[in-house]
Amino acid sequence: MTCFIPGGRLGGAEISDWGVYQERSLQGGLGYTEDKLKTIFSTFTAVECRRMNVMEAGSAMFGVEDFLTALVKK
Repeated sequence: MTCFIPGGRLGGAEISDWGVYQERSLQGGLGYTEDKLKTIFSTFTAVECRRMNVMEAGSAMFGVEDFLTALVKK
């Protein structure tokens, strides 16, 4: 999976789940830390969790700054 990091340039709102309901907005996308992802997916085994590798424009692969990427298995 991929997600925004908190406070990233492309998104990553630092609001709680409750804040989303109160404001009725994701503010462009919620940001997650590695620790929060591990908590959310605690019933899974984390294979890898890291910042996304940035890919050059025109690359066949997606990779942008300020994203976190994780691979978990059941």
